[in-house]
Amino acid sequence: MKENPDIFAGLVFQYVITASTPARRTINIDTSAISKSQMFSKLKNMPNVTDSIRYLSATDVNKMVTQSLDSVVASEITDNTYVSGTDEVNVAEMLRTNLQNQQEHVKSLDDIRWESVFWDPIFMRPDKLVNELNNKYTKDEENSETLRIKEGTNNVSAGGGIDIGLPKGFTFGIKAQGSKGKGYKSELKDINKKIRETNAQVEWNGEKFFIKPMSVSRVNLAELETGSSIGVANVQVSSYETEHTIPVKVGKMANLTSYLSPQLVEARLLEKMNELEKEMTNNGTALRVELKRESDSLKTEAEDLRKELKHTVHCLLRGLVEPYQTGLNEARKCEQTARNLDIAVKFENFTECAHPHLLEACGHGQ
Repeated sequence: MKENPDIFAGLVFQYVITASTPARRTINIDTSAISKSQMFSKLKNMPNVTDSIRYLSATDVNKMVTQSLDSVVASEITDNTYVSGTDEVNVAEMLRTNLQNQQEHVKSLDDIRWESVFWDPIFMRPDKLVNELNNKYTKDEENSETLRIKEGTNNVSAGGGIDIGLPKGFTFGIKAQGSKGKGYKSELKDINKKIRETNAQVEWNGEKFFIKPMSVSRVNLAELETGSSIGVANVQVSSYETEHTIPVKVGKMANLTSYLSPQLVEARLLEKMNELEKEMTNNGTALRVELKRESDSLKTEAEDLRKELKHTVHCLLRGLVEPYQTGLNEARKCEQTARNLDIAVKFENFTECAHPHLLEACGHGQ
């Protein structure tokens, strides 16, 4: 093959490239349509609420979504290569996802925020119902299958229903057993049955009634009324393969010893790696030397700057102190001169005053 490479003439190298192309479907929905629903009006007209925040159960979210579908406006942009399937995102699901975006557990709600929880009918709201039930029933220490009716409960009679004081005379219709003297009781199974029938979100835990674990959706009416855009995009990726060819060039080698055997390639590769390693080592050594030289140079410059700065500060201080000292000396000289003048004046005055007396004293002495 080395002597006669022409046998490879016409040889073609083939290879395959795998590529992909996307296809999109985008849907945008204007949420202002939700503000036109009947449920939105009920939420907006809730009493005892001053802000725009409301809390909805999953059931009420579904009601709002259903009522909004008639007036919702959606725009769709689909690529020509997009293939519709059975798992497409629909408008109702998009609205529902948007309304349920912020979930809060009822345990986190205080009395003020409970007033923002929508419930129809209002007297079946879990916090109200729990309070009423706990005000009317208490644990029966003698029998875990019954609950004792607290004294003062209205309209209690043996074998009759119990009005637990809810609005509009709502009654669970649970039978009471006992008498006024011994007190009244109700079967726990009858109470639980009525709770299930009315879909009340309360339970008895053996000590008292409590609200069932549940989450509510937090919605902002102001944002819904103003309107915003909900967008969702589906992307399909189609893969395809393309085949390519490269013709092989054939020529006779001038020197057969230059034939690249696997062993030769490996040897040359190792040789090249050794050369690179030596070059990196030399470069590293040179770099360390250069860094040390630069470091020493910086230290010298820093020391020179420190000395120069010290000399400059000394000169500045000297320039400030010397004039001050000269002025001080001049002031002291002036002060001394003034003192000398004052002494001379005083002596002259003394001489003038004492002159007659001195003459007289001198004449008397003669």
